[in-house]
Amino acid sequence: MPHVGALDSVEGRTHPAPMLSIRPATIRDARALFEWRNDPVTRAMSRNTRPVEWPAHRAWLAVALERDDIRLLVIERDGEPVATARFDLGD
Repeated sequence: MPHVGALDSVEGRTHPAPMLSIRPATIRDARALFEWRNDPVTRAMSRNTRPVEWPAHRAWLAVALERDDIRLLVIERDGEPVATARFDLGD
């Protein structure tokens, strides 16, 4: 699991930056991914701006996690999920 950490300087003092980690998404991430997908700002920047219903999201995620051409990642800060990234692989 990759980690990103650095030192932040605030008012001349050095503080450890939060530890970031990146991991593959799992079905256990379904609720967080669902809430992020339906966030108004996320929807405004999406191709499909309509809210997604829970059953459709759960079904999509189950299929997406099995596909070889999609990489769905979860970024965590200090062990807590804070973001997601999706890569669609293809020619």
